[in-house]
Amino acid sequence: MPSAGREQTGPAWGTFLELEAPAEGPLHARLTRALRTAVTSGRLAAGSTLPASRVLAADLRCSRWVVTEVYAQLVAEGYFEARSGSATRVRARTGGSVRGGAREGGDRWTPRYDLLPGVPDLRAFPRKRWADMVRAATTELTWDELGYPDAAGLPRLRRQLAAYLARGRGARVEPGQLVVCAGTLDAVMRLCRGLRAAGHTHVAVEDPGWTQLRLTVAAAGLTPVAIPVDEAPVSVTSPSGMTMRIWASPSITSNRTCAGPDPGP
Repeated sequence: MPSAGREQTGPAWGTFLELEAPAEGPLHARLTRALRTAVTSGRLAAGSTLPASRVLAADLRCSRWVVTEVYAQLVAEGYFEARSGSATRVRARTGGSVRGGAREGGDRWTPRYDLLPGVPDLRAFPRKRWADMVRAATTELTWDELGYPDAAGLPRLRRQLAAYLARGRGARVEPGQLVVCAGTLDAVMRLCRGLRAAGHTHVAVEDPGWTQLRLTVAAAGLTPVAIPVDEAPVSVTSPSGMTMRIWASPSITSNRTCAGPDPGP
């Protein structure tokens, strides 16, 4: 039986797992109960990958035999699944439960038809092409580019974008005038922060509209104002009679956003 010194756990899984005191039984039994509880409580979600037995044994500072015995036991109980050539995983739940008393709930519901606005069909995401491009770009990065990038984006990327806009769109723009955003909501957050710094307090958003857009406006410290829309053009009138500045995205997109009130006359 491992000594008390060897049962001191490492910083990762040792912190995550709630191992009982040595007096509660041998380590393999306590580890089995801890992992079983992590599954049934939802802390280890269905489909989660378990660390290799050698890695977990090193993290818990115990014999690899302990981990392999625990994994085998939980596979037999139906909590884990192990396939040749693949990592051990938490078994997917059937009917909202795992054999052995797993708690129901916690699984994400997937609709048959996802009509959520602002989100593309992620099933068509080009995973292999994306991975190949990331791998190629990583090999070209300089050491300084591996750190935190400029808030406006990598200078080399902005130079490439400026050249493309000049060549493909006929735009006269300098790299320093471009800001690379991580997505639509990142762009909205940056714009809202700029509006707030300029003295604006409200932002008009379409109703019905994209919920995440409204939440992002509020997270930036501005007050979203719902503007009803129909087949007619958007009409923005502040309840207090304030003048409203409006910006709108092209009609081919699903969300249009109207900027907040003008503090001036």
